[in-house]
Amino acid sequence: MTQAKTKVLITGGSGLVGSRLTELLLNSGYEVAHLSTSKRRASRPDGVVVHGWNPAEGSIDADALNGVTSIINLAGASISKRWTVEYKKEIRSSRVDSLRTLYKALENTKHSVTSLISSSAVGYYPSRVGEDFVETDAPGNDFLGSVSQEWEAEANRFESLGLRVAILRTGIVLSMKGGALPVMAKTVRWFVGAPLGTGKQTLPWIHIDDLCGMYQHAIEKELNGAFNAVGPTGATNKEFTLELGKVMSRPIWPINVPSFLLKMILGAQAQLVLISSPSSSKKIKESGFRFQYDTLNKALTDIIK
Repeated sequence: MTQAKTKVLITGGSGLVGSRLTELLLNSGYEVAHLSTSKRRASRPDGVVVHGWNPAEGSIDADALNGVTSIINLAGASISKRWTVEYKKEIRSSRVDSLRTLYKALENTKHSVTSLISSSAVGYYPSRVGEDFVETDAPGNDFLGSVSQEWEAEANRFESLGLRVAILRTGIVLSMKGGALPVMAKTVRWFVGAPLGTGKQTLPWIHIDDLCGMYQHAIEKELNGAFNAVGPTGATNKEFTLELGKVMSRPIWPINVPSFLLKMILGAQAQLVLISSPSSSKKIKESGFRFQYDTLNKALTDIIK
């Protein structure tokens, strides 16, 4: 399917997901532009035009929306840095301010945008062990839950402008170019891999190419509403660690790293490795999406080997 006349504007286009998504869309015939906060915006050989914006100040290049039919919003400060009081404010504001800036620009400009596909996170849900969360389940009331709720509320406001809004609640993105996997792989490679906490917490993983495929799917199938952007089957922390050891041909220590030790080392950020977010991909599959990597072994083998 050729999409030569479809132009997509990506916020966070230079990040882990944005970079791979840009490649995928270009290869599928889309025209792609980026919004960047960097003051050094060099022209790209792949033809991607990079426009400037400053969400903290609510400013955006006047011509950034020209010819755009879909916006993919990936903007937001990383949650993998230490959660100081100030940085937690940045995590929240970077997500909210980016959407408010886009909203204001669309509200005040004649444009051709018909859809917004916005990132969110499975951190929207509370932590639990057991049954998978579905998109209609209630959100959590912890930090990640409250940030995700506010993030999604800002995205849903775009419906008042006549846009179709889809939200992808993303799990743990598997890639060796960033995210959690390189850190986990390093411990396994150095023969110090071990389950964390109880090891029973569910990691809702997804291969980066499947995640990027979901964004393209959301455009082409005109998805609307929230979808869990996770793989077909989750894995407990222990199962994930053992599978990683198997793929890397390394043994895994049979003794878990205690939760109290992780909290001493990581502080509040320990929540990232101790929370359990079992999430169902049934809704995205029912929309017609097909996974390239439907098992954890397939995903890890493709990425690591």
